Amino acid sequence: MADQMKFRVTPEQVEAARARLAEAGFPISGDAGAVEKDGYRIGYWLEGGVLTLEVLAKPRFVPMSFVRARIRALLAVIGSTEMA
Repeated sequence: MADQMKFRVTPEQVEAARARLAEAGFPISGDAGAVEKDGYRIGYWLEGGVLTLEVLAKPRFVPMSFVRARIRALLAVIGSTEMA
């Protein structure tokens, strides 16, 4: 069920993203790993200025479109948009 999203990020945006994601309850540290909260499990890795987020698990009743929209909204605040 994994669903990936990729965002081009600058080092400054990475730090801002870490802060925003931590505020949302998904603290990330290092360049790769996974976080889990409330039935969500999100894998992440940063390589070559690209932050990849992978939805590994989510509550069954929550549509993936909602999860993707929420992630986009969190990262839009720091000026990062999803890569095509």
